[in-house]
Amino acid sequence: MKFLLTSFLVLWGCCAWAQSSAPKELTYSRVILLDSGVVPVGKVWKIESYMPEHIIPVDASNFFFINGRVVTFYTGGSFSGGIFGNSMNIFPFWLPAGTVIESRKQVIYGGTLSSVGQFSIIEFNEN
Repeated sequence: MKFLLTSFLVLWGCCAWAQSSAPKELTYSRVILLDSGVVPVGKVWKIESYMPEHIIPVDASNFFFINGRVVTFYTGGSFSGGIFGNSMNIFPFWLPAGTVIESRKQVIYGGTLSSVGQFSIIEFNEN
């Protein structure tokens, strides 16, 4: 009897601990288009895409920033010089609360135009 009671208490304790340490569930909140922002507390962002104003297919200067670090992506295809092959797809990716994401102005086409893009974001609530 003592063994059964001890076994029950251990099993119950493990179940209670597992429930309290379970990962949080995510529920849909909204869709956002931003050029810069900070993921709010209690939220998670799924970055679906980045849409620059202008795409430079023969240059690696298509970029944005996450927490101040440069994230470069290629718009793909090859051009007459044959430098690029296939696209590098980094999307989608997830960002936790407190992450800073930004699109800074980029001077393109020999300095004649500056470009700022937008992020397509799906926001989720952490429950």
